[in-house]
Amino acid sequence: MGQDDVTIPVARLVESIGVASFAERFHAAMAVLTGSELCSAFAFERSGPPRVILAEGWLPAAPAFAQVASVEYAREYWRRDALGQRLRQRSDERAVEIFRVTAGGIVDAHHRRDCYDRAGIAERLSLCATGAPGLLASGYRTRAAGPFAAADIERLERFAPLLTSALRRHVELTGGPAPGGSDLVRALLAAGHGLTAREAEVVAGLAQGVQQSEIATRAGLALSSIVTYRRRAYRKLGISDRRQLRQLADGLTP
Repeated sequence: MGQDDVTIPVARLVESIGVASFAERFHAAMAVLTGSELCSAFAFERSGPPRVILAEGWLPAAPAFAQVASVEYAREYWRRDALGQRLRQRSDERAVEIFRVTAGGIVDAHHRRDCYDRAGIAERLSLCATGAPGLLASGYRTRAAGPFAAADIERLERFAPLLTSALRRHVELTGGPAPGGSDLVRALLAAGHGLTAREAEVVAGLAQGVQQSEIATRAGLALSSIVTYRRRAYRKLGISDRRQLRQLADGLTP
């Protein structure tokens, strides 16, 4: 692998900090560095569940798996995850460590089923960055793709400080998630349209009558970024306006 093969995706990631394309650029960088097929990232505060920063990637047999599994992890399974507990317990000290976790090493059977087995995930390679907030960023490989190689881990170790700094700065710039009921967000992600977590959050807010400018203000994003998320979500959902969005949302939630 040539130097440009690695440095160009990483440079593009840095350029996208704080804007809508950050999630897909982070995924592209993780794919080049480690061969990850899916990736996710979470922010851990001192209390409450972690926040999904990004969930990217696509598998033919489970198109929205990254998004759905990340929502489930943030809702419940972080409590049963050793790295999640590690971040919660060491919230002040700043350090970055890399952990390789196999599906077989996940003790909780429900966590293993919902976040690994359902999509054939065999391994995750995680950056665990303590601090305030704590950050957990992971790349995932399926059984079909094979295990992470020693070279993959070495490249991630080399770029870990840069990836962590980019992720931390992106969190600082973008703030909290866009408004929208968590039940509707989960329903949108589980519907199989391939929405990202942010796209689902934005259209959930729109479906509940929140204006784009208010979503942008609450999320700490530019209005143009919200428009980009809305357009992408509408295209994936096969709709063209808010009336159709409300109809779709009514069909997804009681």
